[in-house]
Parts: sequence; structure tokens; C-alpha cells
Amino acid sequence: MSLGKIGTLIKEPFTVLDMSNSLVSNIPINDFTIKLYDPTDSEIYDGSNVNIVELSNGHYYASFIPNKVGKWFIVVYHATYFPWGKSNDIQVFNNDFDSISTILSRILGLTQENYYVYDTIYNTSGNMTSSKIRIYEDGAIVGGSTDIIAEYNVSATYTNNKMDTYSVEKV
Repeated sequence: MSLGKIGTLIKEPFTVLDMSNSLVSNIPINDFTIKLYDPTDSEIYDGSNVNIVELSNGHYYASFIPNKVGKWFIVVYHATYFPWGKSNDIQVFNNDFDSISTILSRILGLTQENYYVYDTIYNTSGNMTSSKIRIYEDGAIVGGSTDIIAEYNVSATYTNNKMDTYSVEKV
């Protein structure tokens, strides 16, 4: 299974070998049979939404841009040289793993991992009414001014020394 992101080019590599295990190059692209199924299991290949490119010496890739989140399925084969073909599931997500990693780092920070509260302000009853929070990638640099994952402004309101509201807003 391969992974991909919606709206981003997916490349499925394959190599074509003949019966004597020799690489087969220069196959006309239109000689390949292509099947592409979207997450609803509908065949959506129409001749224009999948491209095949020969990299060199019998190494190729099929590419397409998914427009739906879910599991896609692609099949590419050649009746003479590549009858066993290439098939693969491609799980398509809304986000790539780099953006998911950033989101997870922020979640860990807000659960107070590598967490720093500063610029605190208190009312006359000793209740904190505002502060700032920084979260860091590395615990060894907490409190510093570098490698900050995110910063937040905190505010709170009170009635009779009981908290009414508390907000944490990303800067």
C-alpha cells in the first residue's frame, strides 16, 4: 500500500521484464492497459487522468492526482511484456505526514510536554488573568527563544474568585 495526499501527484513505479528477465524499454505508452478505481470502487480511468512515463531502461511509473480521500486502486499491465502487471492500493489523506507531525507536536505541547508559561498577570485576589505559553520541540531548551513550536495567549475571568472563562489562543 502506498500513501498520498488529496490533490497531490501520486507516482506508482513499476519495471517491465520479458520472459527472459530482460528489461523492456520503449514500450508505447498507449500499449499499456490501465485501470484506476476511486474510493467508491468506481472505475474512473478515462485515458487522460493517468500518465505513464518511462524513466529509463524498462523502468516506468504511472501517475495520477486523486480528488477524493480514501483507498484508491490502480492496475497497469501490458498484454505481451507485462501480463502480470502492477497493482496497488493507495490510501489518500487530507493531510500529508509533515502537517500531521506539526499538529501532533502542538497537541503534545498543550498537554504540557516541553511547556513554558511566562508573562503572568494576576488580579488583586491572586488569580491569574493572563499569561503566555510557549511549547518547544526539546525539553532542554524550554524557556529559551529558539526552536519554539507554537506560542499562545492565555486569558481568564473570575467572579467571586471562581473562574468564569479561560481561553488559550494561538498567536
